[in-house]
Amino acid sequence: MSLRLRIGLIVFFVICLALASTAGAQPIDACGTLVSGVNQCVLFDIGGGTRYLLDQHGGHVVGDMFRVVGTIQPTCFSVCNQGNGCVTVSSITSCAIVAPPPSVPGDRRCGLCGIGLPVTMAPVAAAWLVLRARRRR
Repeated sequence: MSLRLRIGLIVFFVICLALASTAGAQPIDACGTLVSGVNQCVLFDIGGGTRYLLDQHGGHVVGDMFRVVGTIQPTCFSVCNQGNGCVTVSSITSCAIVAPPPSVPGDRRCGLCGIGLPVTMAPVAAAWLVLRARRRR
């Protein structure tokens, strides 16, 4: 076997290993609660029966609710024998509930108050038309 063929095979296997390690990885950005699993495992429960094993808890304990951003590894191996995969955590933050912005006239979200924009724009449009007519004279 030539040296060139050997190097080609080595490069091929390295690429295959790299692709296999990231196969099936999906991003996650979810709020959930730490729960106790079997074999003394702590899992991140995001509801609907979906649980993940986190690579770090950020100092949180069972019962704490927080937000995790990271990457799901669905084919991980652990002693838990439970859950939908492992998560490589990028960041852990609080689950802040963000209120929707208030409705203001003209934003077309508040029903009848949507007439606010035409009412406020009418004088501006009229002034523009008057100035335009004066310039043409």
